[in-house]
Amino acid sequence: CAGYSPADATDALQAAFHSGAHTVLIKNQSMTPWLLTTTVWLGSNQTVKLSPGAVIEAKRFAPFWNDSKTVSEPHPLISTAQAGSFNVTIQGAAGVIIRMHKADYMNPKLYPIHNEWRYGLFLSSGSRHISVSDLTISAAGGDGICIAYAASDIHLARLVLDDNYRNALTITNGKDLLIEDCVFSNTSGTAPSAGVDIEPDWAWSDLSNITFRRCQFVRNWGAGFSMAP
Repeated sequence: CAGYSPADATDALQAAFHSGAHTVLIKNQSMTPWLLTTTVWLGSNQTVKLSPGAVIEAKRFAPFWNDSKTVSEPHPLISTAQAGSFNVTIQGAAGVIIRMHKADYMNPKLYPIHNEWRYGLFLSSGSRHISVSDLTISAAGGDGICIAYAASDIHLARLVLDDNYRNALTITNGKDLLIEDCVFSNTSGTAPSAGVDIEPDWAWSDLSNITFRRCQFVRNWGAGFSMAP
């Protein structure tokens, strides 16, 4: 990614995702993370490679809600496109971290309006053929990852989703999902505080062909694995 700024890397990262490049490399900027002040949206037909030790981080005290302050609307750190993304690979490496600031969001003096939707990564809007591997998502102000709105053909591998606020992983509407060799740990802050929570949003939600392999559920406040009726 070109145009990196240590004070605010939002525009540089967004431009890279929308550049049309087949491969985007996010480098380890030594001791300084890629600081984001608002959601960045993934493109399509792209491989995003993060160098070992690279960190993408929410800038402290950035609100992470939309301009109208409608806090029930998701406002994640990274999201698939509003019209959906497809054929996207996010490939991490040793020491790669995507993180927010859960403790700040839980402080009513800093954030007086309750919000559970500051996801670390949001895969939604009919997005398909998405692969995410080999990284940690921590301290999100909502779910570490949320899969929703008819997303399909999602592969999560070798992820650590740690210390997130609502759930480590929430699936509300998705099919053909493979989750393997992932760790869901230390979720706490607001209910259900599960490692994984499969919770259909609507009667017509499609939750089918979802496979978990060799995953670990560790020290979550709520259930390790929860399925809502």
